[in-house]
Amino acid sequence: MGLIEWDRETHWVTRGSEYERIRPLLAFLAERYTE
Repeated sequence: MGLIEWDRETHWVTRGSEYERIRPLLAFLAERYTE
């Protein structure tokens, strides 16, 4: 499927099947994020 799964009826968002592929990138960006 995708990076996230969104149930439009319940408005519930969960990790999709491809999420683990980008998890290292998200961690890298989160470590270097500044406001």
